[in-house]
Amino acid sequence: MVRVLVGIDPRALCGTDAAVDRTASAAHYVVRLREGLARELPEVTHEVSVGARFVRVEGLEGGDAARLRAHVEAVADAVRHCGDWVVYE
Repeated sequence: MVRVLVGIDPRALCGTDAAVDRTASAAHYVVRLREGLARELPEVTHEVSVGARFVRVEGLEGGDAARLRAHVEAVADAVRHCGDWVVYE
């Protein structure tokens, strides 16, 4: 079984915009990211958490793990740039 663990750092995600509700925005981002990962990688189990930023792949080694990690990071970047997850105070 292949599993991907993704950590989201709300401070890095939202930047320094004081008008952004970091907690609510991070929660919305997590939902959007889970949707994106389910759509892009339906055969891969994934967990997304809030805390430190990381992407870890379990169940693959070497180049396969690196390619999957890069794909997950690309999905995360696409969701981030979409911006519909941002919640303003």
